[in-house]
Amino acid sequence: MLFELAAKCLVDKKVVLSGVTVLERLVSGSHERAEKLLWAFFDPTAMSERYHHGLRHVRDQLTT
Repeated sequence: MLFELAAKCLVDKKVVLSGVTVLERLVSGSHERAEKLLWAFFDPTAMSERYHHGLRHVRDQLTT
């Protein structure tokens, strides 16, 4: 019920052009993108690389 009310409000304010199915796709797409970003952020290889980059940055700041 809350989802339908939100969809109606967004349609009334012309934020989305049609009803519930468009809103479902928008939410689903946003969820998928957020999940991919989250997994990429916590990827052990990427975390290690970011950690070492941060250490190099601190070292460079201390030596200049």
